[in-house]
Amino acid sequence: MISAQEAPDPPSILYRVARGPDPLRWPDTSTVGAHRFDDPVRPSRFRTLYVSGSRLACFLETLAWIRHQPASVVAWRAVADPDGPLPPEEVPTDWQQQRLVGKIRVVTRARLLDIRTLPTCAFLRRELVTHCIR
Repeated sequence: MISAQEAPDPPSILYRVARGPDPLRWPDTSTVGAHRFDDPVRPSRFRTLYVSGSRLACFLETLAWIRHQPASVVAWRAVADPDGPLPPEEVPTDWQQQRLVGKIRVVTRARLLDIRTLPTCAFLRRELVTHCIR
């Protein structure tokens, strides 16, 4: 039987990129449910605070929506030089103005799932699949 794996202790400092004025506040319950680690049940029973030991990882994750998607790359290559560069990805000014970096110091040991491992992903998929298709 596949089981979830516990993650090693996180770094003592974690970062979060989110809307101001307080990037460390819990997300509003009205926005919960649309993201991959959110509670799929309504009303939500929990909320997820996305953090990382790297500020760069926080920015990369929060800007995932702006990266070129495979379909747009194929479409661009069909009308432009297939070996040429893609058009630059631009971060909207209002996005930049509304985001802040928060910093959290980890002072207690918590049990965390290591979502980077295949056994944990398989376990979560098996356990949560019925909630995802409702």
